[in-house]
Amino acid sequence: MKTSHFHDFQPLKLLLILLFVSGTAFGQFDLYLTGGAGLGNYFNEIERDKTQAGFELKSIFAGSLGAEMTWESPSRFKPFIGLNFSFTGADQEVRFDSIIGSHYRFQYLSVPIGLRIRIYKSLGFEASCVNSFQIANKSRNTVLPKAATWDIAVQPAIYYQYKRWRGSLSYYFGFNDALGYGYIGGSDFRHFNRIILFNFAYRLSSFN
Repeated sequence: MKTSHFHDFQPLKLLLILLFVSGTAFGQFDLYLTGGAGLGNYFNEIERDKTQAGFELKSIFAGSLGAEMTWESPSRFKPFIGLNFSFTGADQEVRFDSIIGSHYRFQYLSVPIGLRIRIYKSLGFEASCVNSFQIANKSRNTVLPKAATWDIAVQPAIYYQYKRWRGSLSYYFGFNDALGYGYIGGSDFRHFNRIILFNFAYRLSSFN
């Protein structure tokens, strides 16, 4: 009976060994230095409706700097994970002279987890889920006691890879109320992070 059980488990053991060996032999991990620059703003329903809005949100400079680990699998699907320092915000211009506008500036520690898909030669598409933790709030002329500590977003991008370099254009689509105003008097004052970035990445090293 013991011998029979041993033979029953042999195929499973062989499968696990083959998966481990194939992952080691046919793939490698690449470490990239990453950075990006672009524009940040907030999406707010009332700001889009000129019949309701008493203010206007202007885009300001946004950016990120960090590192990324990519699994260079033999297929065209390449999963990755990163760690970035990022910053964004917006300028609020009020249309009434008696009210002073505000300048919002947030800094986050972000962890993108995603998948990169090669479409044609060096051109491809990527999508990631980004978890961001607020590490600084440098807003002026306003108090934001309920500003979101965490932000969750999806970030699609198109990229082009050339040897060690990779360039991409991404769009950050946040889901949490970044400023924390919520609903005031039945009106929707939620603000969601929206960031468009031109990104670069340079492969520092590879690990087999």
